[in-house]
Amino acid sequence: MIAGHIDCLEQAGAEFPKAILAALQTLAKLDFNALEDGVIATEHAGMKFTLFQAMTAVAALKKPETHIENIDIHYLVSGEEALGYQPFSPDLVVTERFIEADNIFYANDLDRQSMTRLAPGGFAVYFPWDVHMPLCAVGAPGKVRKVVVKVPIHLL
Repeated sequence: MIAGHIDCLEQAGAEFPKAILAALQTLAKLDFNALEDGVIATEHAGMKFTLFQAMTAVAALKKPETHIENIDIHYLVSGEEALGYQPFSPDLVVTERFIEADNIFYANDLDRQSMTRLAPGGFAVYFPWDVHMPLCAVGAPGKVRKVVVKVPIHLL
């Protein structure tokens, strides 16, 4: 897992794999006020940028997830969001598996989660071995606007 803020991208960019850096650089250039929700067209073949609005919820109600084929970049445009994180463990209990959608969900064990709080411009990068739980409320549930970028693992 990598977390940061888009304003620090120039300083931290050398630390990122090229595909991750390219996606973050694209996010830094986008004018989200001029974009409608949905899939955003970019020059990055194979990557999928999806802009959407959602409500956060109490962490106890969320399900941790992983992906097999994709890296997730969560970028917050507006609102506040907490994201749970834990390393993968073979003793996690799978509750749902959607192979075609590249989603595996697990039973929530809040004692295993460490939380990362994002403000607008904040991002978190989750690799297939990172169990993550997006859209957790910071305090009371609230509305967020965010982008999730799917970066195929083979692009690394």
